[in-house]
Parts: sequence; C-alpha cells; structure tokens
Amino acid sequence: MRAFRRVLELDERNVSAIYNLPSVRRSRGKLDHAIEGFRRLLEVDPEDNQARVALGRAYQLGNKLDAAIGTLKSAVEKEPGLVEAHRFLSEAYELKGLKKAAAAEKRILERLDRAERPTSR
Repeated sequence: MRAFRRVLELDERNVSAIYNLPSVRRSRGKLDHAIEGFRRLLEVDPEDNQARVALGRAYQLGNKLDAAIGTLKSAVEKEPGLVEAHRFLSEAYELKGLKKAAAAEKRILERLDRAERPTSR
C-alpha cells in the first residue's frame, strides 16, 4: 500500500495507483477508503467502467445498497454485457429485498452465460 501512496505523491493522476490502492483497501476491509479511492478514479477517468463496478461492489460490501444499486445500474447501462456488474447488481437487489429485480438480473446473467458458451456443430 505504501508503494501506491508513494506513486500518487509523485503523480496524483497515475490511474494504476489510483485503481490499485482502493482495491487493496477494499480487500483489507477499509471500505470507506476504498469508496473514496474509486470515486477519485472516476473523477480522473469517468469512462472507467471497471472502476464503476468496483465502486458499486465496495458500496455493496459496506451495506450502502442504494448507492451500490445506482452505481451498478450505471455500469450495466454503459456496458450491458458486463457479467460481473450484473452479478453484483443481482446480489445488491437481493440484499435490499428486491426479489423481482434480483430475479431479472439473474435472467440476464443466464442469457449472457449462454451467449458466451461455444455452440456445438
């Protein structure tokens, strides 16, 4: 973690360090720091949908379900085939008690899974 912070001291817009530091923090359970870091990354690169998914996941892990759902919905709108975003969105809906929305996301996941499987001749 020190290495990422040092890189950011030298270059505050280093996308790799901006992304990896909150990822490490999230894995260590420092969710508020992770959320702040992923938000910062989206400020630097608003089109980074992986950062958007990571932010949504951090919100979800921190039980900030409304923020998680909004962020993950934005991710799937920008990239409808992003399996990871649909999976996390389904989980967030379930945690929120929104069973129909969770089921709809699971159906999307099933369609995406079928589309990725090779077809036999």
